[in-house]
Amino acid sequence: MGDSAADSRSITILVASETGNSLEVGEDLQAAVASVCGRVRLIEAFDYDLDDLEHEDILLMVTSTQGEGEPPYGAEDLYDAVMLAKRTFSLQGVAFAVLGLGDSAYAENYNLMARQFDARYEQLGARRLFPHGECDFDYEEAASHWIAEIMPVLRRELADGEVMEQRVDQEQSTPAPAAGIATPKTAGSDAEPHAAKRSAANAGAPNTATLIERVLLTTPESDKEVYRIRLDLGEGSEYHPGDLLSIRYINGDDTVRRFLDDVFGEGGGEAHGKLFATLKHTRDITRLTPALIGRYAERYGNTELLRLVDDEAWLERYLAGRRPSALFRDYPPEGVGLTDDSVLSVFTSQNRRMYSISNAQCDSGTLVDLTLTKVEYDGWYDAAHDCGSDGMQEAAHGAHHVGECSRYMTTAAIGSRIEFALLSNERFRLPKDASRPIVMIALGSAIAPYRAFLQERSQNRKSYGKNWLMVGNRSPDEDFLYGQELEAYASSGLLSKFDTAWSRYGDIHEHVQDVMLRRGLELWHWIEAGACVYLCGHGRSAIDSIQQALVQVIGEHAGFTEEQAEEYVKSLKSSSRLQY
Repeated sequence: MGDSAADSRSITILVASETGNSLEVGEDLQAAVASVCGRVRLIEAFDYDLDDLEHEDILLMVTSTQGEGEPPYGAEDLYDAVMLAKRTFSLQGVAFAVLGLGDSAYAENYNLMARQFDARYEQLGARRLFPHGECDFDYEEAASHWIAEIMPVLRRELADGEVMEQRVDQEQSTPAPAAGIATPKTAGSDAEPHAAKRSAANAGAPNTATLIERVLLTTPESDKEVYRIRLDLGEGSEYHPGDLLSIRYINGDDTVRRFLDDVFGEGGGEAHGKLFATLKHTRDITRLTPALIGRYAERYGNTELLRLVDDEAWLERYLAGRRPSALFRDYPPEGVGLTDDSVLSVFTSQNRRMYSISNAQCDSGTLVDLTLTKVEYDGWYDAAHDCGSDGMQEAAHGAHHVGECSRYMTTAAIGSRIEFALLSNERFRLPKDASRPIVMIALGSAIAPYRAFLQERSQNRKSYGKNWLMVGNRSPDEDFLYGQELEAYASSGLLSKFDTAWSRYGDIHEHVQDVMLRRGLELWHWIEAGACVYLCGHGRSAIDSIQQALVQVIGEHAGFTEEQAEEYVKSLKSSSRLQY
């Protein structure tokens, strides 16, 4: 080191990590940076003094994204201060770079924290040293690549302080393993799922489970098919109630062929055999996301699309019902050849889906149950006629949409080998104090983790607190998922309270939020008594709706204003008494 300029500089590595993955990467970054700078500190977000932010020299941030696009546990104060402008900062003079850890299976929130912090630091006046990186589920190689690429930038910065902001090489045919550089968009983009971390027993080479049973939970009359899928993971796999299973699925031949025909023209599926095989086994080609649109626009140099991807209204309309292949027709590649490699550089998301584990291991040994809804519906296909200057295409005729993972899991032969990874979900756990009561609120098949909770609590009932389940679905005659089990738990007393809400049954159409409001006083008494509350639904809007009902209950029965009730709910969340 010896260089006087370098000796006068300092680097802070700020880590926002919940499961330890980001901390591990931060430590690798620290080891690399220590070779070029003598003043390096690594600090986790929950220990970081916010007064230091304006006085940083070089700030390197490594962050994961949790749940529905949220900061890691312990990084909430940093997020609130920086992103929500709860404090005023001027970062003039600070140089920065951000690396994100995520999982592309969580499309809407993939690496959202990295995207948001990267954009916000620049808005506050900081100078970006290097484009932010996005690591997928298998993060080790991608993180190492990003660290290797930023090191020469840091050396030059430390030597003479030059502005070294790098640009994405648009001519690169295959993206770096560190995943594509993000679009400027900071909201609604493609999370490390909740607090999802691979268990040590399942790191490294892919694991394979055996599909041993598939049971239809809905009745034949229901227009929705929900299955209990049972897998045998084999010896050495350990999991806990609340954990997740990542399934590696295979795209159907018809889906891949249709995609290639849309991209390259009729017969594209036959003409691009190697690409066909790669897409079939390794890529998610069915979900159109803001991140994918951004990558497409950057890869093919479409400035109009780069502008539109930041237009929330346009984005909402364009994403509705369209397949990713629509981009190739609506916004044809400009100035860059349409090649197999260029297509692969756009479709970086892996063919994986996450499911909550629906059973407790204490009951099942090496077996795992998943609660899986088969996704299949008729939607709108984007027709080839323009309806305005913004390039929007009119939806003109229907198309059949299939969820590739649910099709794979509901049609694979019993005995098939299924690739999987276990994900530890520390943010959705039974309370450490087993005597605490719990309130479980679920919509539809999101009841899955609560089945595991109840199985766990049934093992030693005397040591556990009371249990209250509220579940909403459409009809008890068609989709009362695990109904006999739940009613048996209610009869035995394991469920102290059991409420159902049916949205399409009889004269009273109810949702679980209605039950919460109707039973509000009792719900407030449980919360006052120390209960932990769990919310489980599909999508952010469902969770927001349930949480708003909770705010209303607390406001009404605790005598709080709406603002006070919202602060109370925030305190429940920060103390892990509210989990979702």
